[in-house]
This record gives sequence, structure tokens and C-alpha cells, in this order.
Amino acid sequence: MKAPARIVTSILLFLILVFVPAGSLNFWQGWIYIAIVMGSSIFLMLYLHRYDPELLRRRLNDKEHVSDQKLFRRLAGPLWITGLLLSGLDHHSGWSNRFFGSVPTAVTLVSELLLLCSFLLLFHVLRFNTFAASIVQVEVGQHVISGGPYGKVRHPMYSSFLLFYLLTPFALGSYLAVPVFLLLVPILLYRLLREEKFLAQELPGYAEYCMEVRYRLIPFIL
Repeated sequence: MKAPARIVTSILLFLILVFVPAGSLNFWQGWIYIAIVMGSSIFLMLYLHRYDPELLRRRLNDKEHVSDQKLFRRLAGPLWITGLLLSGLDHHSGWSNRFFGSVPTAVTLVSELLLLCSFLLLFHVLRFNTFAASIVQVEVGQHVISGGPYGKVRHPMYSSFLLFYLLTPFALGSYLAVPVFLLLVPILLYRLLREEKFLAQELPGYAEYCMEVRYRLIPFIL
């Protein structure tokens, strides 16, 4: 029952964080955003429940054991909530429109489409890596994954998260929320670098893999 309960809780949380500060249900950007995020999340959970229940168990376990990674959750969660609240308040008060001009509808729609692409990338990652837990750990029998998206970058799951962070304020039609979501990027990079250090020490063959696949997040760039 853990997965269904989490889905229901997440939907309620998104509705509260987006629409309460917006002060209205007349917020089409918010409806599309929540539909994409929750629809994609439900699809991923159903897929894992059917084809890889062990990975679903790993994804639902969010109790970090590595102290460095606990810091990521303490910082990222409040920032994420702040960004959503600010987007709703921006819609209600019209701050972006007043100071910068409204986010063009085309930009919002393209951002929503690319958000869906970020979930497709995440789906691709989960199909290739059954050890892709939501926490940093090395399990018995775990080995280095180098196929599929892992042959292009070392952290394709984080690539999907990066895309998700950068697109969210535009998908919600808020320029004002952009700086808040941008703050999530260095926090994500910190988690990535600490995770690499941990895996290089604990996972046989990972250091050699890092020498073969040069890029961490974006092919030929980063």
C-alpha cells in the first residue's frame, strides 16, 4: 500500500502547493503541469510494479544512510516547495507579468512537452538500471551499468532531474520562480559529486567506468 498512499499524498500536496497560493483553480499551466508530473509518476510506478518490483521498492525507500546525501534532501525539499508556492503566488499577483511580461504560451507549452521528455528519459534509465535506488547505496550483487543512456553520460537520471528543475518555472508561467529552481542545480551537482566519490570507493569497476564515460550530465558539455 506504500505506493498508492504516496501517489495520493503527492497529488494532494501538488494541488495544495500550486492552487492555494494561486487563489484560483483557473490556472491552466498548473493543471497541465500536475497532469504531466503525476500521470508520468503513476505510469512509472505501475510499470515497475509489473516488471521490476525490486526497483520499485528501492525507489520508495528514501531514508538516506550517507550523511552527505541527507544534506541534499534537507535543502532540495524546501527549495522545491518554495518554488511551487512562489509560482502560484506569481499567478495570483501577476508579478512576472508586471515586471518582465507574461511567459509566452508557446514557451509554457514547449516547457510542458520537454517535461514529459524528462520523464521519458527517466523511464529509459529505470529500464536499464534495476539498481537505480532513490538513495545512495551499493547492494549485494550490484554492478556497474554502462549500457543505454549510461553509455552517454554517467548520471542520466540526474540529467532528467536537471531538465525537470530548469523547465518547471516556465511550465508554470513564472519568471519570478526561476532563481529558486536554479538554486536546485548546484545542490544536485553536489549530490552527484558526492555520489561519485562514494561509488568509486564502494562499487567495483566504477572508477574505470568514469574513465571510459567522460561526461556526467550532458554529452560533450558537462
